Parts: sequence; structure tokens; C-alpha cells
Amino acid sequence: NNNNNNNNNNSYWLIYFDGGWFCYSKESCNLRRLYSPNLMTSNNLNEKNSFIGIFSSFKQYNIIYVPYCSSDLWSGSSNKTHSHGSDIFHAIFDDLKIDKNFQKAKQIIFTGFSAGGLGLLLNLPSLLKQFPTHIDLRVIIDSGWFIDYPGSINGISKINEAMIYWNTQIPSSCQLKPQYKCFLGSEAIRLFPSRVSILVIQSLFDQTQLHLDKLNTHSNDFSLKLIENLRQSSNRISIFAPACSIHGFLFRSLWPQFDIEQRTLASVLNAWLKRKKRTHVQLIDHHFDSSFCPQRDDDEI
Repeated sequence: NNNNNNNNNNSYWLIYFDGGWFCYSKESCNLRRLYSPNLMTSNNLNEKNSFIGIFSSFKQYNIIYVPYCSSDLWSGSSNKTHSHGSDIFHAIFDDLKIDKNFQKAKQIIFTGFSAGGLGLLLNLPSLLKQFPTHIDLRVIIDSGWFIDYPGSINGISKINEAMIYWNTQIPSSCQLKPQYKCFLGSEAIRLFPSRVSILVIQSLFDQTQLHLDKLNTHSNDFSLKLIENLRQSSNRISIFAPACSIHGFLFRSLWPQFDIEQRTLASVLNAWLKRKKRTHVQLIDHHFDSSFCPQRDDDEI
């Protein structure tokens, strides 16, 4: 979906890759098709859903919303009816490269939610090297910063099994072994060109990661390890990490109001957009007691 607000001369772009879990076998993908058919096809795409949340704050931008229907963390190239995420990802940019308006871009913000964020971490580093150096390239990872949690073989082994099923395409820029590490933020971040500015928005009590790793949601141990992991990359990224028991921020109508110590996500995003490449905005709720987490029923996915 492309919404350019009838402004064909606009040189500012926001490209949003959506998320929505994954399936990793014939059985799990059949269940997904049965219970979540909208995650297996873009035929039923709801126009309203593609312009909520962050999009209303970027009305001056050309907006490209990319639905997630490949069920493979944007990584696969299989001969099945699904798991073509890598092919779709690169086809989009093949199309954009010949778009005359896109060729005039001054700023491009790549945004990925959940699986979309993992897709950006995997696919973008090699792709961004092809962009002219005068373009201001920015990346927002919304709830896609997963960590290699010790003792949680369940989550990672599932990804390993899935990558074979998807025929995952690992870019040559990522030589990590085992290959699932190419999806991990702290590893992938090192492969991005240094001129690219990155903002990570990640809840310290992310329900999806706790579910994937089958962890006790009442324990702070995971959250402390996540903070440590984010801080290890702090020389490279801007961070907004509140203590909210949710998954995903920017698709919510109330996204601007999340705050840590009275600094809102909207103000952090604005500050980050104005920053030069080498300086970072970083807010982490270290003691899990300084976050405001607004919620509305119609925001839940």
C-alpha cells in the first residue's frame, strides 16, 4: 500500500514492514491458515489497519505499508505457497529503485514491527550499502530485538527448524553460526553501515518473547538480561525501553503517550529524527517503575 498524499514531489519516505509471529512446519502453517488466514494472504488487507498508529504522525511522508503474509520472518525463498519473505522483501526494493520519486529521496525511515523488525535486521545491512550516501537512512525496530536467552532452547530450536522449512536466505554479510544469530539485534547491528541511524523500541516485559522462550512472566531475570544486551549495543543505537507487559508500540493509536520518567515516545522519536548520526537518545526503565503504558482495547492485535 502506498500513500503519498497526492504529494508526488515529496522526498521523505516511511516504509513499514508488518509482523505477526510465524509458522515453522506443515502442521503449524495449516493451523495458521485456519485460525489466522489474514496472516497468510494480503487479499483481505484492511485499508484502515494500514493507516493507524504512527502513520497519522507522518502525513508529510510517502508511506509504504508492507503487509506480512509470508509467515517466515521475511526470510524465506521456498517453493511453497508461503515462505517467500526474502523474495518479497527484495522485490519491493527492485520496484522502488526504478520509481522516479523514490530516486529523489532525501530521507528513508525503514520501520519493522516484530517479525518485520527481524526481517529488517536480517535483510537491510547488505541492501543499505547500495543507497547513495547523501540519503539520510534511518531504521526503527519496534519489538523485534530478541536475545539469546540462556536455558531457553525452545525458542531458538524452533527458529532453527523453521529456517530449514522456509529455505531462509542468509545474506552473505552475515557469517554467524548457528545462522539464527543473524536475526539477533545485538549481532545484526554490527553489520549495518555506520551512517545508518537506528532506534530500538523494545518493552522489557515483551509478551511475545517471553511466550516464545516459555519463560516465567513474573521473573525479572529475562528483563535484566535484555537491558544488559541493549546496553552492549548502546554505542550504536538509540533506545526506548519501558517496562510494559505488551508487544508492539507504533501500530497503537496511543503510541505517542508511552513514557519513561515523563519523556514520551513521541518526544524521543522527534529528538532521534533531529539527531546527527553519532549521537543517541537512550531511555531504559532500569528499575521497572518509571514507565507509563497506556492501553486501549481497540489497539490490541
